[in-house]
Amino acid sequence: MRARVALDAMGGDFGPEAAVRAACALSLDTDIETILVGDETDLQQLLDREPYDPARVTVRHAASWVSPEEDPLRAMRRKKNSMALAGSMVGEGEADALVTAGSREACLLTLQKYFRRLPGIVPGFGFVFAGSHKRRSENGLALLVDVGANDHCRPRDLMAFAAMGAAYVRAVASLERPRVGILASPPGAKSSESLPETLLATLVAAEDFEFVGVVEEPDLFGGLVDVAVCEGRTGRSVMRGIEDRAAEAPPGSDSRTRALWRHRPWARDDGKPRALVERINYGGSPALGFSQVCIHAHRQSQTPALRNAVVQAALLVRGQFPASARQAVAALR
Repeated sequence: MRARVALDAMGGDFGPEAAVRAACALSLDTDIETILVGDETDLQQLLDREPYDPARVTVRHAASWVSPEEDPLRAMRRKKNSMALAGSMVGEGEADALVTAGSREACLLTLQKYFRRLPGIVPGFGFVFAGSHKRRSENGLALLVDVGANDHCRPRDLMAFAAMGAAYVRAVASLERPRVGILASPPGAKSSESLPETLLATLVAAEDFEFVGVVEEPDLFGGLVDVAVCEGRTGRSVMRGIEDRAAEAPPGSDSRTRALWRHRPWARDDGKPRALVERINYGGSPALGFSQVCIHAHRQSQTPALRNAVVQAALLVRGQFPASARQAVAALR
């Protein structure tokens, strides 16, 4: 099955260079068609410097784009910035998937405008990071799903995200029966353990995944789960913990090494440990709850990560992920 991916080439901290190099490399060793969306003059100049297959790389001009510091709502009001144009191409059938490293808020606005929502599902993004269970998955990934700005998701929303997350892992990592857990809430917040027994029983009885119950943040690194679901506040709390882990020195380091590691000048970027990006940047976060495919890449994504994001999007398109996710959610009801 052909996969045409609209890549917002202007999003992210590294500008169009990383996107162009990713598209060129993919054109030479895959059959994925990448449509670079952005300033046509800049993109063509960059393409002229790289070897690529012109049958698999095309350019779509966009006169503007969303900068990281820009207000997302104001940016989306402009006529067809690169992210909005790429999203509209997917919505209108000119492309099969959207990949962007631009503003997450602007990305969600784009999806809400141009993509079709799956009925009865709160949309959100999955957070993909490299776990320690590579023996179970050829990609060695796990998936943390939260509902973004929605801090008060319903128990049934968690069930839907569990089903969609499992469908994602099956499509990308070829795990037939992923392990799914509900991530425990931080102290003082509503506990995931208070979920109705009937819903927990539904998860236990699910045929498409193995429900392992309520898990803690350290379990994400121990290979206990392939998918963890939680509400937004819990997701943000866990992200902070993961960032702290990324800033830690290697095990067995002496006190001086640990101090140098945490305070080394190259350790942090935009307030976050650079090692975090190196550790978790599998390629991007899948948008869940829509009838089309979107991968939102980390804003610090460089060429390898953007390449992985496009490959990930193509895998989801070819695996008919939106349809399988919808079926998985329906099977739990």
